[in-house]
Amino acid sequence: MSNYIHTFLTAKKQRVILLFTIVIIANYLFYKNGVIPYQHSQNLNDLLNPLIFIIIGTMTSYITNLIFDLIFKEKNYLTLKGIFSGLLIGLLAPSYTPITFLIFGILMSIIISRLLSILWDINLNPLLLGLLIIVLMTHSITLSNIPIYSKETLINAIEGNIPNTINIIIYISIIILLLSTKAIKWKISIGYILSIFLITSILKLDLGYGLFNILIDNSLIYIFLVAPYSKYSPINDKYTFLYGICLGIITILIRFNTSITTSSLVALCIMNLLLPLIDRLTYKHI
Repeated sequence: MSNYIHTFLTAKKQRVILLFTIVIIANYLFYKNGVIPYQHSQNLNDLLNPLIFIIIGTMTSYITNLIFDLIFKEKNYLTLKGIFSGLLIGLLAPSYTPITFLIFGILMSIIISRLLSILWDINLNPLLLGLLIIVLMTHSITLSNIPIYSKETLINAIEGNIPNTINIIIYISIIILLLSTKAIKWKISIGYILSIFLITSILKLDLGYGLFNILIDNSLIYIFLVAPYSKYSPINDKYTFLYGICLGIITILIRFNTSITTSSLVALCIMNLLLPLIDRLTYKHI
């Protein structure tokens, strides 16, 4: 019983800390994607656009999960968990995303992830899948927004002034919060960062290039808020560092060998799908 209570309290603490982290990111992205464009254009739509995305994303997620629950007679998603993925997709989706694409991406991500869970017991993260669907649907627009490495773009990435980046001070604050409270499986995040940084730095013989590849593509958000979450990471803690390294290597292979702009999302989805196999190979019953 004591182990159960400890696990419950740990999970509750993790949710509270992650929610607090999301609030920090949401406020920053609202300022970056809403307030700053409004200050330049004085167009109220620019200010309201991030809020509209969050509201539509949240409502789409809730209604889809509600219909799913009624059909399959479940009650697992009529809670915060039922709106969580839609809220985050609305928050992280590119600002140029059409509303119809946003709704379709959330709708398909929930249907696919829940069917995989029911039919094959595979926990594919709907947040990752939804963002991936949206970015692939807006691929032609996204291609024009890919930053090309230079000293100037590195500085802009550090300051969060280019698409799909966040000011490094916000990142550092979030990382300190998550690591100090032990709210995540930090070895996954460290393995990912080290593999990306070392490999890309060696390829160009430039440490700045390594840092640039870590900061772009919202990679740190996914690797600190999604990948280390217990449901979507290896059961055996001994293999979490290796899991993070594999994520980084797959991300680099996709980024340098394809035109896919969201390499970190694709890598996370691939590892997510392989997780049941990884757990069977690495987890030993005591």
